[in-house]
Amino acid sequence: MDTSKLAHPKPRPAALERKAKRTARQAQDEKENQKVRARSGGRCELLEFHYPGGICGTTRCGKRAVHIHHRIGGWGMRARGPSILAENKLHLCVACH
Repeated sequence: MDTSKLAHPKPRPAALERKAKRTARQAQDEKENQKVRARSGGRCELLEFHYPGGICGTTRCGKRAVHIHHRIGGWGMRARGPSILAENKLHLCVACH
């Protein structure tokens, strides 16, 4: 029986609401991850700082990137709020991650 047309419809179960939110969040996270992969071109985006002989310069690592790293972290914060956006993620190699 469809209860949506009743005067006082039965609410959707909380477990289904949580699952729908989680699925939507995962879909948005994967969409943002695709942007990060496209931006990096498959190469590590970490900037390395070199100070040999007093010369200060920065270069990208450039190894093959494997992991998506969230720059905004904290317990329970990954893939929520601004952490989910592509500009707050880096594509990193195994050594740099």
